[in-house]
Amino acid sequence: MGSPPRQEPERNATDRTLGQALARITREKPRPSMIAIWSPAPDMEVRPDVERALSQLPRRRCQVLWVPMTFEAGLPRTDWVAEAVAEALSMRERAAASRGERGLRRLGVRVLHTRPKHQGLVNR
Repeated sequence: MGSPPRQEPERNATDRTLGQALARITREKPRPSMIAIWSPAPDMEVRPDVERALSQLPRRRCQVLWVPMTFEAGLPRTDWVAEAVAEALSMRERAAASRGERGLRRLGVRVLHTRPKHQGLVNR
């Protein structure tokens, strides 16, 4: 027997936890020289907790890196319908990522992109 679907998304709790972790990290000693976050690029208008936490980080002696995750490679492309759906979702994700990266750069966060080493089995 499975669990019922969630009524509200986990994003709010995740953002709150990320903000608390960033605040705790900057208070501890020794202070970090670099903070790396691996997550989808946030839309700052929708996720104010992340924006607040990032804006409160010290800019001196601490570099903040954001590595945006993508789910594009995991989308099945088995037939023409799945291909169309995957392409639509990919376009939507790229637009949201672009908005999020602009907001991150405005806050002084450096955005790093990963490069896939090889094409996955899904897209073959």
